[in-house]
Amino acid sequence: MNDAIDAPTASQRKTLWLVRGENAAPETLASWSDGPQARWSVVIEDGPEIDRKRYLACLSDQLDLPFWAFAVAKAYLDDVGEWPLFGMAAEVALESYEEHQDIDLAVREIIAAVHPVWPEVTVTRIEPITAS
Repeated sequence: MNDAIDAPTASQRKTLWLVRGENAAPETLASWSDGPQARWSVVIEDGPEIDRKRYLACLSDQLDLPFWAFAVAKAYLDDVGEWPLFGMAAEVALESYEEHQDIDLAVREIIAAVHPVWPEVTVTRIEPITAS
């Protein structure tokens, strides 16, 4: 089988992550793990400097990272009732990814889209998981 043919489309990835995020706490998505097949990690930190929380997500496919970030942003904005007001910024950041195809930039822009409501959140690391 050809992996390029079998790979999910951007629309399918977005739908998959929105389904995963439905009724999930943003912390649950921020700490998502695809288990042993995970090949990429993202660290998000949030909260005041004195009580900073760190969330580690481990995903199997690098191409899922922007859609995971979108689901985290949506879950947070839904959780505080602000998706109708601030969700468009996350949508625009995800649409921009489809044009520039820079995964690192997309994850950072999508998470930054929630800064008006969640100002302490930052993406601190995006990297491949290496075998130890």
